[in-house]
Amino acid sequence: MNQKHIIIVEVDDELPDIYEKLKSSRAKEIHLFVPKQAILLSSLMNLKILKRKSEEMKKTITMITREKRNIARIEQSGFPVIEDKSFDPAQKKDPTDGTETAKKSGLGERWRKFFGSKNDDNRKPYIFNKPSRGPLFLFILFSTVLFFLVLYIALPSATVYLKPSLKLQKSSLNVELVEASRIGKITSAEDKVIPLYPVNIEYERTIKLTPTGRIFKGQRSTGTVTLLNTTSEPRPIVANSRLQTSDGLVFLTRNFVTIPGGSAARPGQIGVEVTAREKDAADAYIGARGNIGPSRFFFPGLSRSNQQLIFATSQDAFKGGTDDYEYFVTKKDLDIGRQKVTAELESSSIAELKKEISKKQTNDGSSLKLFERSDKLIGKNLLNSEVKAKENERRQEFDSTGRMRANGFYYNEVDLERILLTNLTLKHVSPTEKIIKVQDNSLQINEILETAPEIPRVKVNTSLEGIVAYDFLNTKLELVKQIRDNIIGKTKDEAQRYIDNLKEINEARISLWPIWTPTLPTIPENIKIEVEE
Repeated sequence: MNQKHIIIVEVDDELPDIYEKLKSSRAKEIHLFVPKQAILLSSLMNLKILKRKSEEMKKTITMITREKRNIARIEQSGFPVIEDKSFDPAQKKDPTDGTETAKKSGLGERWRKFFGSKNDDNRKPYIFNKPSRGPLFLFILFSTVLFFLVLYIALPSATVYLKPSLKLQKSSLNVELVEASRIGKITSAEDKVIPLYPVNIEYERTIKLTPTGRIFKGQRSTGTVTLLNTTSEPRPIVANSRLQTSDGLVFLTRNFVTIPGGSAARPGQIGVEVTAREKDAADAYIGARGNIGPSRFFFPGLSRSNQQLIFATSQDAFKGGTDDYEYFVTKKDLDIGRQKVTAELESSSIAELKKEISKKQTNDGSSLKLFERSDKLIGKNLLNSEVKAKENERRQEFDSTGRMRANGFYYNEVDLERILLTNLTLKHVSPTEKIIKVQDNSLQINEILETAPEIPRVKVNTSLEGIVAYDFLNTKLELVKQIRDNIIGKTKDEAQRYIDNLKEINEARISLWPIWTPTLPTIPENIKIEVEE
């Protein structure tokens, strides 16, 4: 450490003494040695006052102490502190430095020198009478009142914390995207142009399909029904006559029978065995669906009126129906296989192009985007498709594969954002404002105005939203001076109302010191203004 940057604090140095020592030093960085019993350390307020005054003098103070218990209080006041037990104040003094004075004499010695002669060693020491408590108390009370009066008059300060008003500004602009190699050849310097870069890929897809051709290999359910005849005439029923349930299941009678005549009250009846047909009325295989419970059946071959007169019912569940099929490939399956793999290839083109573009991303902050708003700038070419099966081939599933070439164009979103930010700054932000940030997800391509795929060239309408605030950096002195001039000496409430009415300010807080001070300082330098972005 440079000795000329060290100032020794005496035990009985008051704040004004220390302030004068700091003020008389030309150094900007000073190390201040503070002894254990120094008056300066008797109050945290002393340290805070000294901290504020050192900041006003624009001096950087580092405190040195030999007592660990003093460190916490010094740090609480905001001063950096060094614990140095090897530091010797006597050796560090520089008598030629104007920032230091000779060590003060003790209080008793100063009084003896004042009343006696330095050269008269035989002179008796001056004897003090013990002071009375009344005057001593009055002296302490007067000193305390005087101290706080000085604080009230000379040292009050205020800090005003300001948050600028924010608003959302939108920039809308027509921009052209042109293939990079054509920029400058078909565009001018005045055009709002960003480059397009080509991307080309080839990719494959394989899909699995289930054949639609089926041969039923399962068992058909069987059961017994009771045929009922509500007419007076007997009705013959030939073998393999159809009986149908309300949900379309079809069953066939096994034998020829005749239903005796009867009436609605006492229909003629006869039992007959039935077997489920292979397919139902909708041409779907019945199989295990034929295992039904007690049901009502009608003859689908009769007219609607006769179906109400002659019908059948069952009392017991049908049994024996099972599902088992053998699948085979139909010609329709082959056509559908080629169609589906082609559709899968086409629907994957955008994702595959984006995947290829992502490989080109770098760590320089670029944001590469596929231009996918126009199908005219996305090319798709089916190279081949193949169904790996033959017609009538018996199998449970088969593959369909294909290969496609796709091409498109991508751009750097940063280029587009830069043009819109420039337009936003020039046309929508005043000289006293600045853009704090770009609103998330606000960069948009709104509309395609023109497309020339043969160049390629596309004109689009784009927009961007930015969060704008008052620019304290460029106009700070003017607004800060205006605020300070209008709140000097005002009460906290009056100052708050004034600041709240400023359109540039969204929120303000005022902190006064000491806290009981009723008004803001009358000295402009004691009002500090801080901007919270």
